[in-house]
Amino acid sequence: MRFFRYKKLMSLDTLKYIRYAIGEVILVVIGILIALQVNNLNEERKFKIEQKTFLDGLKNELELDTIDFRVRIDMYEKRIALIQEARILMFKKKLDDTQKKVFRDAVLKMYRLTPINKNINRHDNKISDGIIQNDELKNIILDYLSKSKFHQDLQSALNNKLKDIYTSKVSNYIGLNFDDEDIPFTYDLASLNNNIDIQNVFFFSILFHNTALNNYYKQLELASQLIEEIEKELTKSD
Repeated sequence: MRFFRYKKLMSLDTLKYIRYAIGEVILVVIGILIALQVNNLNEERKFKIEQKTFLDGLKNELELDTIDFRVRIDMYEKRIALIQEARILMFKKKLDDTQKKVFRDAVLKMYRLTPINKNINRHDNKISDGIIQNDELKNIILDYLSKSKFHQDLQSALNNKLKDIYTSKVSNYIGLNFDDEDIPFTYDLASLNNNIDIQNVFFFSILFHNTALNNYYKQLELASQLIEEIEKELTKSD
């Protein structure tokens, strides 16, 4: 009888122990789940802050780009008009002082097609690491960066080609002086207006400047659209 009573007590103690052990395990599991949840929330908050910082920085950069594009557009439109005017002046028999200055300025500027110096690939690592979760926005950013790289490379190639044409042709027919504006260029209008080499220099200069100008208009439009998309994304995260 005592044996059975003892056995029963032992069974009850074992059951209590098992229940206690299970309770402890459940508490530990709940603690781990809570800790993981808190960690996930912290990581999510940290990611959102990092993404917002990245997008804010990119937006500011794009706004500066649009300013630069507008400056370049204005400069190239004026330069194209200047070169076109000088091209017409070549066919005159004689130039007055104002026309000589126009012709000189055009000759000095017609070969300058330097692209914007910008490290376009510097965002690649962050983008590939998933800093942008919105796939549509990510694709728009990648498209903008890709087209910017294409325009930059194209303008560099046009710039180098224009310099080659300029240095190989213009100096043969126009005595250039880049340092002192008081010392005039030496040239003969009659020989210039019948010279196919000089006409080609003017032609290619206008053509290449118009190509660069059109690219700046495209980049300005793309940058403006991207700024709008980034602002929408930033509004969502607020």
